[in-house]
Amino acid sequence: MTQMYATATVELAAELAADLPAQPGPDPETAVRALLAMAHLTPAEDEVAGLVQGFRAARTAVRLLYAVPEARYDEPAVLFRARA
Repeated sequence: MTQMYATATVELAAELAADLPAQPGPDPETAVRALLAMAHLTPAEDEVAGLVQGFRAARTAVRLLYAVPEARYDEPAVLFRARA
């Protein structure tokens, strides 16, 4: 089930990214390995391969969060205002 969900997410992100302008970024394998090293994580090579495969989709999904012009100046839905 998780693999099916991940595959659908990658396909949806790729479809939605077609409308976004190209943006340079790091090589997925280099970026994933650097992030894992910074977090002091040492997953198995097959897990690293899965993370590399989903890296572009994750970056695209984050870009899509900022691609909604109507939400540009809105506050997040979850907001806490403490009273004095």
